[in-house]
Amino acid sequence: MSTAEYYEIIISILIGLTLLTIFLLFLYMVYGREEQESSPARSSSRVYERYLVLNELLLGFLVMVV
Repeated sequence: MSTAEYYEIIISILIGLTLLTIFLLFLYMVYGREEQESSPARSSSRVYERYLVLNELLLGFLVMVV
């Protein structure tokens, strides 16, 4: 195994873990713990709020990477 192959494996693992983390974060934002007494209108606004938070996190991640 050459050095180039070694670093390709490491980079592939890191990319896979990053994508998995982003996917799990998205699922948590959408289907995370809800309060006991939530009305349907409140629930939809909460999903929208989580969507906005996820967008901010992803934007911050992209700015940090680039």
